[in-house]
Amino acid sequence: MDYMIGRCRFCGSERDVLADDQERADEMVSKECACGQWEREEDRLRKKFLLKNELARLLGDGCQEMGFTPLSPEVISVAYAVGELIIDEKMEKATLKIGRDSVIITGGVKIGVRRNRKEEWSGEVQ
Repeated sequence: MDYMIGRCRFCGSERDVLADDQERADEMVSKECACGQWEREEDRLRKKFLLKNELARLLGDGCQEMGFTPLSPEVISVAYAVGELIIDEKMEKATLKIGRDSVIITGGVKIGVRRNRKEEWSGEVQ
């Protein structure tokens, strides 16, 4: 271990730390930096992990318990990509229409994921 100058990967502030290599020094400074971006990044990554699990439950094989048909892996990947954009605050809300189903992903402090199916019954009389 040596003393190195670590740099926060978010704001660029520097300070001396005792570390094995430059990457570790930068990580240590980033974690302890007053800018607070490390915590926001950790929260963002946690939300992405939970989003992937929730989409698997609502769109993948687990959705059969709720009366839905599983969607293709390609559609699930697109929903996840859209969800990532929402978590990264590049979008606020998105609705994906797949056949009779809608998948709605909303942003904010809590990321909302909802799947619903439009059932409509009608008839004609002459």
